[in-house]
Order: sequence, then C-alpha cells, then structure tokens
Amino acid sequence: MTKIHGRGFAAIVAWSLASIVPISAIHAQSTTTMSVADENLNAPRFVQRTGSLNLYLINSSKMALDRSQNPAVRGFAQRLIEHHSAMQYDLAAVNNSNVGGSMPNAMNADDTRRMGDLAGVDGPSFNANYMRNAIIVLDQELAIAKAQAANGKVESLRKFSAATVSKIDANLREAKTIAGTAGI
Repeated sequence: MTKIHGRGFAAIVAWSLASIVPISAIHAQSTTTMSVADENLNAPRFVQRTGSLNLYLINSSKMALDRSQNPAVRGFAQRLIEHHSAMQYDLAAVNNSNVGGSMPNAMNADDTRRMGDLAGVDGPSFNANYMRNAIIVLDQELAIAKAQAANGKVESLRKFSAATVSKIDANLREAKTIAGTAGI
C-alpha cells in the first residue's frame, strides 16, 4: 500500500470533498455578490431591477394596509408606500434624464411570484409572510443600491443610489424590529 503525504494527500481530500459537497453551496455567497455587482454596473438593468423591487414593495404594502390588523405592520406598510413611491419617481427622473432605459411598468417574474404567494395568505400568516418578504426584498435592494453607489458607471445613478441607501437601510432595520417584537 502506498502512503500519500503532504500536498498530494490534501489535494485528494479536497477533490473527494468537492465531489460530495455541491460547489454551488460553497460559493453561494460569492455568486450572489457577483450577480448583484454585475446587475448594478449595467445602468438599464439596475433601473429595471430597482424599479421592480419598488413596485413589489409598494403593491405588497398596499395589500398589507387592506389585510393586516397589526398597527406596527400597517404603519410600516404606509411608510414603505411613501418611501418607495418617492424612490420610484426619482428613479424615473434619473432614468429619463440620461440612462435611456425603460422603467418597468410591472414587476419581474420573481417579484410577481412573490406577490402571488403573499396574496394567498390571510391573518397572522399574512403578517409573517409580508414582513419576511419585505426583509428579503429590502435586503436585496440595499445590496443593489450600495453596489451601484460604489461602482456604478452612470454618475446620476450613483448619486441616486447613495441618496437611497440610508432610507432603505432604515426601512430594513424597522422591518427586522417589527418582525422580532411582534413575534412575526
């Protein structure tokens, strides 16, 4: 029997583990980060994605005002409608002035699916699903805005993104607080 020593053994162990553990699981974080960065450096795609996220947050929050009886959830939903309607308006102005892409007039497929899933629940389950999805979407929007503010190629979009980061971050922190304190 041949003994394997040093780096050769480590390479065999690494190769063996790689065949057992999916590479996608190991690199999930870096893939997400690369996807966000790629999306943000392309101005028309940034406008489309951010616009769709805003539409989701506005429409799901309108649904929360109709369905939720929780005052904290309702107050949060009202603030999201106000903040993201203003963001959508400002994004459209920046887009129309020098990006030249089209603003989304509807949510993308992922956001539409998420909205459909939310429409299928009522009562306390609605509150939990609404807040969970708000956290997910705000987290995505925050990552996209930060990446665009830092690395975007269009100056007006960098400024727009930098101006929105603090508001998105505040909304995200509020969503997490409500979800935690309301037991949602």
